[in-house]
This record gives sequence, C-alpha cells and structure tokens, in this order.
Amino acid sequence: MADLAKSNSALTTTEKQSSRDLVLARMLDLVSQIYGGERFPGEVRVWQRCLREKSPEVIEGAFLVYFERGKFPPKPADIMELVRLHEETVRYDVYQPCDATERDQAQASRQEYFDSAEYKQLIARLPQPPEAKPISPTPVIQLTAEQIAARRDKEREEIEAYLRNGDAKL
Repeated sequence: MADLAKSNSALTTTEKQSSRDLVLARMLDLVSQIYGGERFPGEVRVWQRCLREKSPEVIEGAFLVYFERGKFPPKPADIMELVRLHEETVRYDVYQPCDATERDQAQASRQEYFDSAEYKQLIARLPQPPEAKPISPTPVIQLTAEQIAARRDKEREEIEAYLRNGDAKL
C-alpha cells in the first residue's frame, strides 16, 4: 500500500518543467478553451511521449495550424502529422549572405554552365515559341453628336419596349 501511495505521489509531484512541456501545457489549455472538455488522467503524458523529440516552436506551430483547420479537438496523431509536414517542408527563408569570393565563384560557375555544350543542346531541344503576330490596332470610330443622339434614342426606345412587352421584341 505504501508503494502505491509513493508511486502515486511521484506522478503528481511537479518537476522542473521543460520549455516543451510548458508550451504543450499552454496548447492543451487552449484546446480545452476552444473545443471544450477536460483532460483525462494520463492524457498529458501521452502528449508528452508523442512530442518528446520536437522543439517547442514546432509544437506550438502545429497546434496553431490545427486551430485554423481542425473541426474537432486534436488527437496526438493530428498534431504529429502537422509536425511531420513541417519537418518535410524545405525552408527557403533562411538566408545566409556570402562573401564576394563565393558570389564571384557562383557567377563564374553559372556562366560556365550557360556556355557549355550541354546547356546549348538542352536549349536546342526545347520547342520554339510561335512567332508573334503583329497586333493590329482597333479602328477608332468617330461619331458625330447627331449619331450619338440617334443611338441613345434607339437604346431608350428598346428599353421602353422591353419594359412594356418583356423580351418579345428583342
């Protein structure tokens, strides 16, 4: 009996929380606030076990994405799927400037490739774009004041006839 009480208290004692555990606790609290419901005993440990190798930023990001898309409270598998998608995504936003020598070498290498026979053969195999036909300008129609008035009167008559008879005459 004493062993059971000792193991029970070991589960409830608070140890120093890692930043991952703090983020997870905050996100699970948001889950409770957004979707309602409460956490069951041992649920937090399941979440911790599933996300033990992930960084706090990735965990938080996955939950925030799920909050935008999910209709039901998330399960660990839902969040893990988003974490995997995040890990598989190539990041292009990390820019590291290079020095002038590296830039010159890269430019020279690029130019060397463009001058190579391999590149020229590749370009030769590409389909040629169709020749562009010259665009003929739209003729400008100059109307006199009488012609404009006549067209306006005709349109007015057509509208009035439509309102009287429906579209029978159009």
